[in-house]
Amino acid sequence: MATSDKYPRTLHSLATFLNNALHLKPFSDTIEGFHYNRELLKASTMNTYVETVGNRANSLSAAIHESALKDIADSYISVISVVTRHVGLSSKNAMLAFDYTDEDFYGELSSMWIHGWTGEHGVTGKFKFLSCNVVNDDLMVPIFSIPAQMGDGAAHDIRYIRGQIGKHNLVGNIDLSLFDRGFYSKEVMYELNNPHMPYLILVPKNEAVKKDLAAMRTGEMMGVEKLFCFYENSNRKEFTSYLDFIKGVFDRKTDSYLDWCFATNLRDIELGNRIQTYKKRWRIETGFRVQDEARIKTKSVDIRVRYLLFAYEQLLQAHWVLFYKDDGVSFKRYLIELTDVCSRLVEKSERRRSA
Repeated sequence: MATSDKYPRTLHSLATFLNNALHLKPFSDTIEGFHYNRELLKASTMNTYVETVGNRANSLSAAIHESALKDIADSYISVISVVTRHVGLSSKNAMLAFDYTDEDFYGELSSMWIHGWTGEHGVTGKFKFLSCNVVNDDLMVPIFSIPAQMGDGAAHDIRYIRGQIGKHNLVGNIDLSLFDRGFYSKEVMYELNNPHMPYLILVPKNEAVKKDLAAMRTGEMMGVEKLFCFYENSNRKEFTSYLDFIKGVFDRKTDSYLDWCFATNLRDIELGNRIQTYKKRWRIETGFRVQDEARIKTKSVDIRVRYLLFAYEQLLQAHWVLFYKDDGVSFKRYLIELTDVCSRLVEKSERRRSA
């Protein structure tokens, strides 16, 4: 199928997401996802505000205020389940990467969804989203994300996402889940152990880790089983995990020897393969950079507005990865051409309606 022939299908998929998330009625006399696509795509292509590029910002905002976070999440999952069918994602063994990404906020901190910041460059807070991406060698696609509320913690957010992945059968078996050092905590590891979900977490080099690494020889590898315990609601919880130490690995980018430490509940990955396996996590950061090219700006403090726009951006990225990237179409070209096709279709519909 020619690339240009795919655009109407992508627009239909995006409109379906908006209709289901916002309880809009397709093929009616009212404004629905088909029409809002034009404003959202223009704002996405130009990295600006919806109100800058069209006259439907107020009605879109009103529709979002009639919706709920769960509606947006359920609609995203429904669409991503459909568009990943042709790659068989629901039955595919998957390597997952989890990471937080954020959006700057410059106003007064008036919501539990805004995480405090330093004030540097006028940024007073951050809206945070925990994203889960498939990072297989042959596929890198966002499958689900949620907004992060202050006080919930990473373990809480991971629990919700893995629950939705299982409930909706988004992937087949999870071979491994990858996390950076910010996720290293007893609560997160306990969550991933109960029930078992294979993980590999980069461990920060605290004093205890530095001491163990200092006692090792360059090139030496060591795996240590360790008992962890913590208290939650006055209940003692304990579990075992492995700490894998790798001393003095040459890194070509920095032209230096680096030390590594990982936490994991797996023993079937060779210690020597830990670093190469972990580096696949960086693919999610590549995904965030791609998504930034489609950023839709907003000043709203309503988390529903923020979440809908974030989910829309991720669906744009997912469609590009699944249907256009392998055709040699750049992400920006895809956005521009998709916006152009959408504008022509909406304008044709409006002319017909006026006539």
